[in-house]
Amino acid sequence: MAYGNWHGAVWRNVWANPYYSIDVQWDYCQDIEANKTKISMMAIRLHRLNSAYYFYNAYGKVGIGDFNGGKFESTVSMDVRNTTLQTFALTNRHSEVEHNPDGSWPTGKKWGQWMFKAGINGYNTPEVGWTVFNIDGSIPKIPRATVPTLSAKSVNMGSEVTINLPKATSSFTHDIFYKYSGDSSYTTLATGVTGTSQKWTLPVSLASKIPSATSGTWNILVRTKSGNTIIGDKSINITLNAPSNVAPSISSVGIAEAASGIAAKFAAYIQGRSKFKLTVSAAGNQGSTIKSYSVKVDGRTYSGDSNVFTTQTINGSGNLNVVATVTDSRGRTASKTVTVAVSAYSSPSVTTFKAVRCTSAGVENEEGTAVKILFNFAIASMGSKNTRSFKIQQLNGNTWTDIHTITDSYSTNSSIIKTGPFSVDSKFSFRAVASDYFTRATVYADVAPSFSLINFGAGGKSLAFGGVSANDGRFESHLPAQLNLMHRAGSWLDGATPTNSALYWMDKLGSNDFSRLFGLKTVNNHAFCIGGISDRFGLFGYKSGRTENSYDCSTYMDVSTGRLYYNGNEVLSQGNYPIGTKRWHYFFRGASDKGEWLYLGHVSGSSDCTVTYIKFYTGNGYNGRVDQNSIINIMIKDGYQNTQASAKSQGVTWWCDGNYHNGIQVQVRATAHNAYQVWVYAPWHYWNGHYEVYTEATWNKSTVHQTSAPTAGVDQAVKNITPDMRGYPVGSVFECTAASISNPANVMGGTWQEIRAVFANINNSNQVIDVVGGATANGTNIDLYGFNGSNAQKFLIQGSPAGQNTARHDLRMWIRTQ
Repeated sequence: MAYGNWHGAVWRNVWANPYYSIDVQWDYCQDIEANKTKISMMAIRLHRLNSAYYFYNAYGKVGIGDFNGGKFESTVSMDVRNTTLQTFALTNRHSEVEHNPDGSWPTGKKWGQWMFKAGINGYNTPEVGWTVFNIDGSIPKIPRATVPTLSAKSVNMGSEVTINLPKATSSFTHDIFYKYSGDSSYTTLATGVTGTSQKWTLPVSLASKIPSATSGTWNILVRTKSGNTIIGDKSINITLNAPSNVAPSISSVGIAEAASGIAAKFAAYIQGRSKFKLTVSAAGNQGSTIKSYSVKVDGRTYSGDSNVFTTQTINGSGNLNVVATVTDSRGRTASKTVTVAVSAYSSPSVTTFKAVRCTSAGVENEEGTAVKILFNFAIASMGSKNTRSFKIQQLNGNTWTDIHTITDSYSTNSSIIKTGPFSVDSKFSFRAVASDYFTRATVYADVAPSFSLINFGAGGKSLAFGGVSANDGRFESHLPAQLNLMHRAGSWLDGATPTNSALYWMDKLGSNDFSRLFGLKTVNNHAFCIGGISDRFGLFGYKSGRTENSYDCSTYMDVSTGRLYYNGNEVLSQGNYPIGTKRWHYFFRGASDKGEWLYLGHVSGSSDCTVTYIKFYTGNGYNGRVDQNSIINIMIKDGYQNTQASAKSQGVTWWCDGNYHNGIQVQVRATAHNAYQVWVYAPWHYWNGHYEVYTEATWNKSTVHQTSAPTAGVDQAVKNITPDMRGYPVGSVFECTAASISNPANVMGGTWQEIRAVFANINNSNQVIDVVGGATANGTNIDLYGFNGSNAQKFLIQGSPAGQNTARHDLRMWIRTQ
């Protein structure tokens, strides 16, 4: 340890009156390593300020006191008769003063002294006893612990960062440590560093400390030492980023047959019959874990937290891509594509099957008693591994009997002749059955009796015209019929009210007369008729006893305008869809003590840009509480497609009015480019209600409800816009003090990120308040530091209600991200 150079002697005025003033000369030097300052008290000088005043004394007294309490007095000759300035050089009085641990001068604790006595009474000469010589504020702070800086505040793991060490003296050394902000202990990076910087290649293995994040905050602590003496510690934060290659990996995608028996029979995957059992083998990287799996194959995507999936039946053929994707706890993904061959398959088909009467030689003849059967069938070979069978059968009573069998061919186009005999008075039924391993195709053909104008049944109670009687007690006509019926027309009353129930002939509606097609008399002598006048045709009703020329109720259409009327009031016109036409209202009852998927119905025949709107009135139970009412609104728009397909054919949004539940789900599953199913998941244990449907397309109601999610059709993109409808679009901030709201998604949906307050410097917004070392103990210091996103720079804002001294509530804020 050694002192540095003297700073340079200076004079300080310590006393004055109108006639004289006194200065003290002093100097200092510092030992940075020892944290000490050496003070030298060197001389005293006297100024004569007024020429009319002077003095002489050979035995004057001057004195200097050091900073450790010592006083040193000298006798000197004072003579300012012929000069205005006299200096009294004294023996240097050196004193060492130790600084505070932080290098600052011990203000108010250390001082020197001086004295000056001219020894002459009168003449206004200085007579000053021992007086404090205070240099507080004049001694600079001795640099202590090195304050490190970084070449970059945010660095990718695997890269290099430089830790700059601007030490106060070249003899200082440094030990460097680091730790993750969430850890309690440090790891040694380097010891005995003598230079002014230290390079550090950041190990990628540090990513294991942040298995669920892509970046984190580490603390670097620099310990400054002089020899073995610790001068002090200073720390700095750095943000380390897991590089993009720290991502999950997929080692394999296993594919196996999930449909029973197919693998053993065909040793191949079969179009329209096979199902895949897919097993994704994947692993995280540097501590991350796999959180979700998805597999896309044959136009469908299967997702979940399990690595094993069983697909729906595979509809494609040829080389199909299976794309597996995994997402780890950091949100990073990996994909792997494998190709699987699927053999093309079609079900058995019978394209020709015809039975006709013929002679025994095969010549077609309506009076023939033999039957000629023409057939053409095809069965998929599947590499000659498919089962094959073709049979022609005849119906005998209630039993189908084989009359021709082929088992050695996958396709045949031929004919056979069966001589029977097949009576010309009877009908004979045949069928062809083409079968393979999976299914069969059946086609039917009949041979009719020969023509007979009049035929009596053998039992004597049946009659047929134009064919053979079935002998089952009925009258049959196999000939086209023309009936000449009574014509009745007249006034509304005369022409319409029947005297008895009857069927009438109509040739033309008159402009004034009412013409009736059918009249019906009720048991109470009321009447209904179907008929019309002019361009109006419909159903008219008459009460018993009516005498005026009119009717009591009606439903008719005016074909000249296309308008429908009920009791004279229009209920439908072209382009208008009032209640009862394109709007439906239904009641539904939910499952007991469980949430379920409710299949509302099926829309078909939609066209580009047409809209279906569904209002679903329901809620949590039915106990008469105000929090039990919810309305789910669903809007579906048919989208334009250059190439029509089920995928991406509909755009779907939904929102909830009233009480929201984050378990509500909506699915729209297309079965064609212009047809789709509508499903709603009601998450409550007890629920029922009503729903309304508005659409220009065709609607078919369903009553199905189930616990499992729907799988039929192609799932369409669906978005919950409840936050938007409640005034919180993406980018909005939601504030509340309710402890029950842990996330706005629970009360309106959407994706939200909680915000913590950060207090920035108004002059430099990149500098924010930072809790030193991220500590939480009482008395912890805060300072300004560059923003790094660590918890040491984030704060909760709390409020206390007026009049309360202890109650506090967090003001919580979230920002909507999607």
